[in-house]
Amino acid sequence: MDSHDFEFSTPGTLEELIELLSDPEKKSLVSDMNVVTLMKLRFATPSSEAGLSSVRGLNEIKEEGGSIRIGPAATHLQIEFSPLLRHRCPLLPETATHAAGTRTHSAGTIGASVSHSDPVSDYPAALLALEAKLHVVGKNSDRIVAARDFLSKAAVVA
Repeated sequence: MDSHDFEFSTPGTLEELIELLSDPEKKSLVSDMNVVTLMKLRFATPSSEAGLSSVRGLNEIKEEGGSIRIGPAATHLQIEFSPLLRHRCPLLPETATHAAGTRTHSAGTIGASVSHSDPVSDYPAALLALEAKLHVVGKNSDRIVAARDFLSKAAVVA
């Protein structure tokens, strides 16, 4: 594979990340795995990328107002071993055990699986079964979207 040059950014806040990604040429490395694979196949050749792992709070798993909030940078490993999820929502830790191969289990994230609506990932099916809601934030929007609306078809998201 021939590589191409690109700029890599590590924003510290969600606001910085949103600003960086407002440029359509920039991609988010939600897990590093999906975008890297797409780049290797030449399906994606972004001029700039932004990593989520440096953004505070995006890997958290916590209870808020009777609901469970899972940040997009939460890894399969975090989800698999989360005491909160094991107790309150065991479907997700069970899903996480099958989410990725050994090499990517600690780096791959729920955000990557869901944002790409990856057909080989079990997270979209689990979120549909749980009637989950997704908090989607962008430069000009901040909305809650039902998983069934967000995950309209494989490899396409709302």
